[in-house]
Amino acid sequence: MDESTKPINYDFLRKLVGIEGLSNVLQKRSTADAHAEVMRNYHRVFVDSAAPSRLPPVHTEKRFSDRASLRITQPPAAELPADRSCCAQQQPGGGGSLLAIEYKPHDIREFTRRAHANSKVAADAKPTKHAVVQALRRLLKQPMYERTAEENDKIYQLMRNIEPLSSQVSDSLLKELATVVKLERWPEGDVTLLAHGSLFLVLHGCAMALTEPSMRGMDDADEAAFIDRCRTLEKDEQQVIKVGEMFGTLKYTEQPRSGDKILSVYLPDDGSEFLKISSYDYQRLKQQLENKDETEKVGLLLENPGYTLWSRQPLLKVVRLVDWLTVPANSVIASEGFKAPFIGYIQSGTCLLLRKLVANKTLKNGQEVQRTTHIVMSRIGPKQSFGEASLLDQEDMPCTLIAETDTVRMAVLRPDKLAELDSDTRLLIGQSADASLGKMPQEEVEREYVVQESAKEWNETKQAVVDEVINARGIRPGVGKWAK
Repeated sequence: MDESTKPINYDFLRKLVGIEGLSNVLQKRSTADAHAEVMRNYHRVFVDSAAPSRLPPVHTEKRFSDRASLRITQPPAAELPADRSCCAQQQPGGGGSLLAIEYKPHDIREFTRRAHANSKVAADAKPTKHAVVQALRRLLKQPMYERTAEENDKIYQLMRNIEPLSSQVSDSLLKELATVVKLERWPEGDVTLLAHGSLFLVLHGCAMALTEPSMRGMDDADEAAFIDRCRTLEKDEQQVIKVGEMFGTLKYTEQPRSGDKILSVYLPDDGSEFLKISSYDYQRLKQQLENKDETEKVGLLLENPGYTLWSRQPLLKVVRLVDWLTVPANSVIASEGFKAPFIGYIQSGTCLLLRKLVANKTLKNGQEVQRTTHIVMSRIGPKQSFGEASLLDQEDMPCTLIAETDTVRMAVLRPDKLAELDSDTRLLIGQSADASLGKMPQEEVEREYVVQESAKEWNETKQAVVDEVINARGIRPGVGKWAK
C-alpha cells in the first residue's frame, strides 16, 4: 500500500514532532541528531492496514471498524537516550527505535454493560426475607393510631411476601389486618409466651417452641382434633424459631387445662421483637368484610326487577352461594347452542347479545356463497341477569354473550352451588328470570341482518363519494396545509 493512503497514527506523530532539536519559530534549522531520529521513525507514523483509504480521516475509520484505539506506551526514562525526549525505545544494536502499541476497546456500551452487570435487578423480583423483616421493624415502630394510610399500604405490601400468612388470608382481609398489626417487645428474656390467641412473626431475636406444632393453620378447623395432636416437647426436642418465621394462630384456641401450654414458646434472649396479629382483630375484620360483601350482593339482587319482591330469607340463601367474577372485554361469557356456565347478575359493564345466522353473500366477482355471521340483537347491563332458564330447565342458550366494555363485573351462581338450594328457591329463581332474553323469532333476526347490512353498505358508499371528491381536488387530509 502506498504511504499516502495509509492511516496515520496522530498520537505518535505529535510525539515525533516534539523531539528536541527540530526547527521551530525560535530555531531555524534542525540538529543532525534530531533529523536522523525523525527519519528513522518516519515510517512508523503510518499504521499498516489492508483496506485502502476512502474518505479522510482514515485513522478514525480504521479505529471504529476495529472497535479499538491505538495507544502508545512510553518506555521508562532510563531506556531513552539522554539527548532525546522522544518516547521511542532504542532497539538493540542501535538500529532505530521500537514503538510499543497496545489495543484497548473503547466502546462505551461495553463499559456500561460491565458497570451495570451486578446491579441489574428484575422488576418483579420479590424482596428477601431479611429486607421484609427490617422494613416491618421500621414501619411498626409507629403506633397503629399514628400510622398514615401510605405506611399501612407499605405494611400490606410487605405482609404479602410472608408466605404462611399470604397463602391463608385473602388480599382484602390482609389489607385490613395491616391497619391493626403492632410491634410487641419483650425487653427481658427467660420467659414463656402463650401464643394461643395471636399470630406472631419473629422480627428480632428468636423463640424456642415448647409444643408441636407451634402454629395452627387456617385449615385446622377442628379445635379438639388440633389440641389432641399437640404435644409438649422435651428440652432436647425443642426447635428454634428464627427471624422471619411464625408461630401462634389466627383462630383463638382454648387451653384445655390451666397447666397446659398449647402453642407456647420460650424466649431465651432479651429485647425480642415480634409482629403481632390478634385473633380477636382477625375475626372482627373478617366478619366486617363478610357483612359488607353480603350487603353488596343483596343490593345487587334487589336492583334486578325480577328479584325486587323477594323476601329476605330466600335472598340470603342465594347471596351466600354466589361469587364475584370480573370478565375482560371481548370475552365470550356464554355461547349460543350450549348451556350457560352459570347464572350471572351484572353489577357493572355491558354485554352484547349475538344471534348466529347463515346468510347469502355476493362476492366481488358476482359469485354467491353462504357465510355464517353473528348479528348484534341487543345489550344487557347492570340490574339484569342471564342463564336462569338454561341451568334450571337444562336448555341451550338462545344467544351468545360477549363482554363489550373494558370489564364486566358480576355475581355468579355456579351449577354446583345452584344444586345446594332447595326446590322452592330454585323455582323462585326460574319465575324471576327474563324469559324473553335472547329469544327472538328467526324472521326478526333476518330483518335485523338486512337493516345492519344496508346501513353498512350506505356508509361505505358515502365514504367512497367523499374520498373521490377530496382526491379530485388534490386534498390530502393530514398532509401539508391540511395537517392539523
